[in-house]
Amino acid sequence: MCNKGFTLIEMIFVISILSMIMMLTMFLSINAIDKVDLTNGIYDLETKLEYLETKSIATKKPILVWFKPNSEKIYYQIERNQIQTLTLYKGNISKDNKFTTLVYDGEGNINQFGTLKIIFNNKKYKIIFRIEKGRYRIVEE
Repeated sequence: MCNKGFTLIEMIFVISILSMIMMLTMFLSINAIDKVDLTNGIYDLETKLEYLETKSIATKKPILVWFKPNSEKIYYQIERNQIQTLTLYKGNISKDNKFTTLVYDGEGNINQFGTLKIIFNNKKYKIIFRIEKGRYRIVEE
């Protein structure tokens, strides 16, 4: 007797291998998407800080910037009584943030040093500001 086809055990074995491959692929894809969102969020924050610094230099006016704890926005003011906001991409200012304000002085410098605590995709970061030439660096906590 010559049977052509697969046995039940062979079919179960093939389906289990295919399902493991699909689960692994889905897991790696989800992790890659999270990393892209995290990177985009950090780049977005850097872009917004550079925008405010550049705007201060271009207008030769100081810009007051403040960070409200547990907020998704950066607030800034150039002219009196004209408060504007920039929204963070998938991030927010940490609840326990003590660094609340800084001023770009119109020449590219900031008025104080300090550490801003920020959260992107449930990962905590510190943005360490230095006084000279508006420099900062971002460090994962």
